[in-house]
Amino acid sequence: MSEVRLIPLGVGEAFTARYYTTCLALGVDGAWLLIECPHPIRKMLREATAEAGFPFDLDRVEGVAVSHLHADHCSGLEDYGYYTYYVLGHRARIAMHPDVSARLWNGLLAGGMGEVRERPGEPVVRKQLDDYFTLTSLSESGPVAVGPFAIECRPTIHPVPTTAFRIRAGGRTLAFSADTAFDPTLIDWLAAADLVVHEATTLVHTGVHTPYEKLAALPAALRARMRLVHYPRRLRPRLERHRAAPPGTRLHRLTPDPGGLPDTQGGWWSRPRDPGAQAHVPGSRGRDHQPPKPLPKTARGKRNGDIANPSGRRPGAVAVPPRSG
Repeated sequence: MSEVRLIPLGVGEAFTARYYTTCLALGVDGAWLLIECPHPIRKMLREATAEAGFPFDLDRVEGVAVSHLHADHCSGLEDYGYYTYYVLGHRARIAMHPDVSARLWNGLLAGGMGEVRERPGEPVVRKQLDDYFTLTSLSESGPVAVGPFAIECRPTIHPVPTTAFRIRAGGRTLAFSADTAFDPTLIDWLAAADLVVHEATTLVHTGVHTPYEKLAALPAALRARMRLVHYPRRLRPRLERHRAAPPGTRLHRLTPDPGGLPDTQGGWWSRPRDPGAQAHVPGSRGRDHQPPKPLPKTARGKRNGDIANPSGRRPGAVAVPPRSG
């Protein structure tokens, strides 16, 4: 079976001053899919993938799955399109549900990409979306292929059209909640995956995002397969009250320890690349671990956060395990 890896590029909410905003890279057999595309996407890629030990750039990216058009999820699309078009020499692929992409060009990208003067004195050239991008329409009725990735989607509860994802690759499935109010039916849909990445907020009464307390109250078996993103810095004290297994570089099989957390030796997480990093399981306590020797400073890069990582330090890649039981 292929080894599937997940590298968090950013974990912050829209207004974060500490982390990059939420973005993930999912990889299998040398191909990568980005989940969300905030700015500065190439810098985020360079820092996170180098520290994870799998450095790559946009030339290895099969496409970008975008959940909705709020800027913290899609502000890097212009850079992604321009770089792919002018430097790599082909169109960039974007995967979106039609309800999400309906205003992608006229409502977002046309202002910076619609009229181009490539040399001084030359006339302005008018461009359209398909000059830069190949748009793949996702469907609620079944999976859609983007390279080796099969993407399913369903709507979430959010002020603008937004979709959650289930993405299958290499015999594993990753679920991503996108932005959403707490929705038990969505939780059930996501729970079919091997690993669930869900957003969280400190706001208890919100119809826009999911309160952390709702996720902490979920069954332990589901929480053990869940990681948090899109969180504000003010959630940090709550995360620090819960101990969790360290993020590592490889993941081969699911072997939970008695506390319901992944085992640090051969289970969910292997030895952490960054001894200061913590991966948070909502509502869990976990156990102590022995950190390895720190990486050299030149390999650590910026400390812009990890999946529910209150230390702000970035981990290595997470490999997505098959679901047990």
